Amino acid sequence: MHETADPVDPSKAMRVIGNGIHVDGRPSAPSGCPPLLGQHTDAVLREVGLDDADIAALRDKGGI
Repeated sequence: MHETADPVDPSKAMRVIGNGIHVDGRPSAPSGCPPLLGQHTDAVLREVGLDDADIAALRDKGGI
């Protein structure tokens, strides 16, 4: 386990799981905090071809 700054409240620390892969016997530390829930949703949907209107329609219908 590693401690890093909480993305919502940087004055607090949060514990995150480290990488299970060790190179030359040395564990690697996480590069940062995990994303917040939904943080990349719009970007991912745009990558698969949805536009802003499609994403808004999904939000209005409760799909995301």
